[in-house]
Amino acid sequence: MTREQSKAGFDRFIREYPDFSVAVPGNLYGIARRLSLVDWRTYCDTMKVSGLAVKVVKKAPYPLKEVEGLIEVDERLILTSTAARFFSAKLDIRLNQELSGEFDYTIDCTWGRRGLPARIEFEQTLMLLYESRDWKGALTLMDGPLASIYPTEDDNIFTLSTVPHTPCHDITIDVQEKRAKMEKKIRHYLPAFPDLFRYVGVQSSRKTKLLDLSANRACTVYREKNEFKVMSGKIDAIFVAGDEIKCALGL
Repeated sequence: MTREQSKAGFDRFIREYPDFSVAVPGNLYGIARRLSLVDWRTYCDTMKVSGLAVKVVKKAPYPLKEVEGLIEVDERLILTSTAARFFSAKLDIRLNQELSGEFDYTIDCTWGRRGLPARIEFEQTLMLLYESRDWKGALTLMDGPLASIYPTEDDNIFTLSTVPHTPCHDITIDVQEKRAKMEKKIRHYLPAFPDLFRYVGVQSSRKTKLLDLSANRACTVYREKNEFKVMSGKIDAIFVAGDEIKCALGL
């Protein structure tokens, strides 16, 4: 469901908001040898069945080890600051205020902060920020408890995240301990990581996740009388929510 919604929304997002994203050149996905939940052949077959265009990469532009295969994927980096400026100029945005007054309808996009008719959890996350003038593109290791290097809106600044260590289940976070574990994870596949990157800080955020073992991140809209509650998944699934709400209102 998540993959299908993202595929349907990708082109529409670019068409309707062309200035909100840029292409990520050299965006590589690598299937980890032995530790991946899906082997290389199965992963490629799944992409083909889904109708997703992939390009098999014979050799990475940097030395990798313990990687069974590589594909290059068309992805785009969301320019959140550009989107924020655009909507701030068009909308009367008021943050950190209680909802008051009478409304015909309300659309709750707070990711469950006002409650959802579904079992959810809030997860604090921590990604590490690095500077590199030599690295280009992105690298995501699949599929399972692995790691990813991804560009940001800032030139030469990249994030490092890992599935086991990015979530912060404890309120007291030892950043340096996290850093050591995350760098060890990525060095297993990219030994030159310490030579390519310089640590510059952290990026913290909070996720709302459905309590679902399938890791479902599809967009769902719940309705309670005159209030719509949106549980968004990937950003391009905003069209799923918008179309469903407009249909319910007869628009």
